[in-house]
Amino acid sequence: MPAAKRKDARSPERKDAQPQERKNEKNLPPLMNKIEDLQTEAMVFGALAITHTNFSTDQSALLALKAQITSDAQNILTANWSSASNPDICNWVGVTCGARHHRVTALNLSSMDFAGVIPPHLGNLSFLVKLDLKNNSFHGPLPQELSRLRR
Repeated sequence: MPAAKRKDARSPERKDAQPQERKNEKNLPPLMNKIEDLQTEAMVFGALAITHTNFSTDQSALLALKAQITSDAQNILTANWSSASNPDICNWVGVTCGARHHRVTALNLSSMDFAGVIPPHLGNLSFLVKLDLKNNSFHGPLPQELSRLRR
């Protein structure tokens, strides 16, 4: 007899649970949409943060090079390499960026009559595939960090 009472005790719960389950099913799609929207926003903001960080890394490396230039007779870097007047480093003279990642892929500063030292920060240009500094007056050793560039 106790088994029958248990069965009877469960039966009303199931009947009561069915409308609640149906109610939850109706609320589920909007809730899932909200969760999907939040996940999408998190991915977009995460991608933007990564992009901004990588862009800042490349910008810092280029500004470190600019700081080590002791002679810029034609005022090329003074006029063009400024985050205030031209925040997009991909538009800086001598800089080429890849379309996909918006990262520095080439640096062509040949024959610009620069003098100075090549800073180790250029090793942070992780997408760099071409570096052309010929016909300038750079001195000192090449930084070890350049040997870590793999592209």
